[in-house]
Amino acid sequence: MARLVVLVGLALLVSSALAEDTKSKAPDWKPLFDGKSLDGWKPSFTENSGKVHVKDGVIVLEKGMKMTGITYAGKDFPKTDYEVQLEGKRVNGRDFFATTTFPVGDGFCSLVVGGWGGQLVGVSSVNGADASENETTGSVEFKEDTWYKIRIRVTEKKLECWIGD
Repeated sequence: MARLVVLVGLALLVSSALAEDTKSKAPDWKPLFDGKSLDGWKPSFTENSGKVHVKDGVIVLEKGMKMTGITYAGKDFPKTDYEVQLEGKRVNGRDFFATTTFPVGDGFCSLVVGGWGGQLVGVSSVNGADASENETTGSVEFKEDTWYKIRIRVTEKKLECWIGD
């Protein structure tokens, strides 16, 4: 069976909500995935990519010869003061799944999940070094067929990432 990467529940915290006092009001989430279609999304890679489709309310990314990915195509994605939350599940395989690239100011970073043989986590790129070669490098034993909650918060002063509850 081909390795599948599955993402579900992708949402965006609007930038103004982070500035508000979160104790007085829960932040408003903007869903980026409607649970039915790939409207608002485009393929990240075209050559030798796996099929991307929606099944039972989740986005399924099938194994490609190199990589398979999708990119949010909306023009409204902020560059700072936002939070992204998603869930990812490795169906089978021993490499990247649910790795997420996101804007940070005028640049981009990627939260690597399960890279370099299946356990590496970290942020690429920090001072030009990828996730396997910088101070964000960590190791997590990811189980197959298990959902993992992934959260990324970008503010003007810092980047925070969480895997798990």
